[in-house]
This record gives sequence, structure tokens and C-alpha cells, in this order.
Amino acid sequence: MDLESWLHSKKVVEKRLLAFIEQAAKTEDLLNISADLAKVQEEIEQITGRMNYLQNKADLATVHIEVRENDVSLKIKI
Repeated sequence: MDLESWLHSKKVVEKRLLAFIEQAAKTEDLLNISADLAKVQEEIEQITGRMNYLQNKADLATVHIEVRENDVSLKIKI
């Protein structure tokens, strides 16, 4: 699964829920939306944590190779 697109999707949902909170007229609605918002924010944190974990693993797995050519002298007989 593409974590970046999943994260983007969750952030869109978070924005919608924040907008709904501002429009909530009843306390019950506010509590329900707040619970949904908390769940989505937790999922965002999990996705972000997973992305950071994978990035750190990729950084540790990177191999740098340096190749040097030694000074080579050839003796040519003519």
C-alpha cells in the first residue's frame, strides 16, 4: 500500500471532521465527531511513524561504494 496516498487520504478526512466540528449544533454530534477525529488522528500518527521507520531502515541499508584506480605504469619494449 502506498503510505503517502493513504496519509493524504486520512488528512483530507481530518480536515472534513474539523469542519464538521465547527458546524456541530448538538453536544452528542460534537462528541461523535470528536471520537472519529481522534481515531483518524491516531491513524495519521501510525502512518507517519511507519513512514519514518521505513525511511530510517532505508537509510541504514544504503551502501556507498568508492572505486579508485591505482597508478598503473606500463613498460613497453620497442
